[in-house]
Amino acid sequence: MKRKNEKQILQVFQGSNLNEDHLLNAGELKRAFSQLDKPQLSSFRVNQALRKADRNGDKSIDSKELPDLAKFTSSILR
Repeated sequence: MKRKNEKQILQVFQGSNLNEDHLLNAGELKRAFSQLDKPQLSSFRVNQALRKADRNGDKSIDSKELPDLAKFTSSILR
């Protein structure tokens, strides 16, 4: 799989907000990671991403946390 840059990763995450609440929950993150990575690693990646990017501890990723999520994701997909 061709490596995606942070902008492309951000677009995948933004497109994964299925309920359009401007927050990515664990299910939406899992869907995004299955598009970016091997599906069998998705649960691990979701938990890892939530720990790293969820600064306010609400177990979802908001628009302020998205850039950190994209940066972290880019680093683990290398």
